[in-house]
Amino acid sequence: MRKLWEEVALIRQKIESIASEDKCFFSSDFPINACKHASMLLCYHLSKKNYKSLFLIFGISKTHDCEVGHWWIESEDLLIDITADQFNLIEDCVLSYKIKENRQYLPIYCCPVTQAPHRKVFTLVAKERWAWSEEDVSEVYLDELDNLYRSLM
Repeated sequence: MRKLWEEVALIRQKIESIASEDKCFFSSDFPINACKHASMLLCYHLSKKNYKSLFLIFGISKTHDCEVGHWWIESEDLLIDITADQFNLIEDCVLSYKIKENRQYLPIYCCPVTQAPHRKVFTLVAKERWAWSEEDVSEVYLDELDNLYRSLM
């Protein structure tokens, strides 16, 4: 678990180091609206480090007039997220009651699923749960992801 946390923290740190440059998938607003790209980059990294059974997970939390979505990773009984702290920064008026009620979010979650607030806050969207595989990612996106990854490492 410690080694996994170190890998996760490394990618968070690498993204933070380029976000101010508005580079590739990440803007100076990081971690806001960066959850899908960050999760995919993290899956890419973890797969390079031989971690298996990585699943991208998408959940929604309903507000009065819309839904707020969020992406993270699960592997067996672990939840991995490097952008949940965006919900500490986003204006209250666009967030659901459940999201606001469960603040303060950590910048890094790498823990058993039951120890993270995600399942209380977000309703999982079953059709948006998929096992990480480079074969399922478009070639163009994968090339951009690989270029970014190589520039970070």
